[in-house]
Amino acid sequence: MAISPGAIIPGALPDFKIYVATQQGKYALWALDGKRVSSEQLGRLSENGAKEVFVDLEEQFKYEQYLETNLGNILGNQLTPDHEKAEIFSKVSTTVVKVAFETSYGLGTMSAVAIQRTQQLIENALIFIKEAKSLQALAKMIGHDYQTYEHATKVLWFTVAFLQLNQAMWR
Repeated sequence: MAISPGAIIPGALPDFKIYVATQQGKYALWALDGKRVSSEQLGRLSENGAKEVFVDLEEQFKYEQYLETNLGNILGNQLTPDHEKAEIFSKVSTTVVKVAFETSYGLGTMSAVAIQRTQQLIENALIFIKEAKSLQALAKMIGHDYQTYEHATKVLWFTVAFLQLNQAMWR
C-alpha cells in the first residue's frame, strides 16, 4: 500500500516495515521499524525525490489507526505539502465517517467511541481549515471527481448532524 512520506512522523509510526520502490520496479526495505525513522532519514528520502513509500497490505489497519491518531500532528507538519495533507485528511475522514455510519445505522444513536473519534476529526479539521492554503488544497481535491465531491458532501452533513447533537462541546 502506497503512503505519503508526509504522513510519517519520526518516532510515531507503529512497528511495521517501510519499503521504497527501486528503479527496477521492485521494493527495497527502507526502514525495518517505523518507530525508528528519523527526521534525517525523511530528509534524505525527500532529497531523493520519493513521492511515496510502501507498507505491506497486511499492515493497512495499523497504518490507518496511526493516521487517525496522529492526524493533528500530520496536518500541523510544515514540511508536508498541503495537497498531501488534504489527501490524508480525506482518507481519515472517510474511514471515521464510514465506521460511524456502519456502527450506528439503525440504532438511532452513535456509540461513545464513534462520538469521540468524530469529535477528534472535527477538531483536527478546524485546525487544518484555519491554514490559508488548506482550503485551496481541499477545493482542488474535492473538484477532482464526483466521488470525492459526494464524499465531501456526506462528511459535511454528518458534521452538521454531529454538531447539532453535541452543541455543548463547542461552548
